[in-house]
Amino acid sequence: MLALRAHTGYNRGVFTDGLMLTWWLVTALAAPCADVGAEVDAGWAAYNDAELDLAKGHIDAAVAGFACQAEAVSTEELLGLYRLDAIVAITQSDQKGAVYATIRVVTIDPTAAPSPELGPELAAMHETWSERLAENVIRIGYEGDGEAWVDGRRVERPWIEVFAGEHLVQYDGPSGWVSRIDELDRGVTLGPPDAAPPPEPEPIREAPADRPGRRVRRRVLLASGLGLVAGGGGLVLGGSVLETSFLNDPYTDSYGGCPPADDCWADARSTRIRKDAATVRALYGIGYGALGLGAVVLGTELLLLPDPVAGGGSVRFSGRF
Repeated sequence: MLALRAHTGYNRGVFTDGLMLTWWLVTALAAPCADVGAEVDAGWAAYNDAELDLAKGHIDAAVAGFACQAEAVSTEELLGLYRLDAIVAITQSDQKGAVYATIRVVTIDPTAAPSPELGPELAAMHETWSERLAENVIRIGYEGDGEAWVDGRRVERPWIEVFAGEHLVQYDGPSGWVSRIDELDRGVTLGPPDAAPPPEPEPIREAPADRPGRRVRRRVLLASGLGLVAGGGGLVLGGSVLETSFLNDPYTDSYGGCPPADDCWADARSTRIRKDAATVRALYGIGYGALGLGAVVLGTELLLLPDPVAGGGSVRFSGRF
């Protein structure tokens, strides 16, 4: 009997929790339009109380309320919403959800790094996606008598530049106020259906940041080439001087302790001549080899490598690809 009562009490608790959650969902869906800021604040409060499912419910209610907003949602509210979405996903080991929410934060404002108290994982994801998405910038324009907003940012004439991706666009359209989530992968003009999109951003010719390591390597390469040329030239000159002396030397001295009158003198003289001839050949061979290698190194440095520009790098072109 006691076990039965305990079991029944457990079921009543689950039933009561289910009724409360159902009531909350019905209330949220029946509300005229969700207050995004209030839902974000409530979601953070639920997260801080470790009520992850409740926090997720507030996130979903805020997103569902985008379509019925009568005025622009602020950038701060959107950042708070998607940061909450990301940290809840991380806590629930939902990697895909965390990536999606982080991408939304980056498309809203790539410079809005998360607070350190939210943890290193969220900070690392923000840094990674900020770098990746920076390669695809688009222009958003507006034609109309009212105002337009993209993720809480007012669209100034003639356009604003944002990262491609999902955005909350809100503007005065031909048939009234528009508030919706759009996936934007190219430039667009909000307003009339036949409005021409703004021009694409021009590729930017830029000099990369100063790279002292590259300059040092090029200086070493240049110095090595000059050293090889100078050394090789010196060896060739030395070989030429020694060759002149070799050709003019009659070789009539004593060699190997053998005076000219001894029988061993002829063999010692031949050995000395062969040795001097080999020295001349070695000087020429090493010298010309060093000259050739030095010429290759200098040619690579002066002709093949790109010219340096201000900042110590080389010219490169970047754009949207």
